[in-house]
Amino acid sequence: MLTLIRQANQQAQTIILIWDNHKAHLTPKVEQTAKDLQIVLVNLPLLA
Repeated sequence: MLTLIRQANQQAQTIILIWDNHKAHLTPKVEQTAKDLQIVLVNLPLLA
């Protein structure tokens, strides 16, 4: 998905992506891919 987001926004230097804290979103591979694609990941805060 991160690659598709980058491809759809090639003109942007940096993309800020806000999403939930699903386990799949918090893996080192996802974080590294986002960094490589110049996508900043912002996770929503956990609600108590």
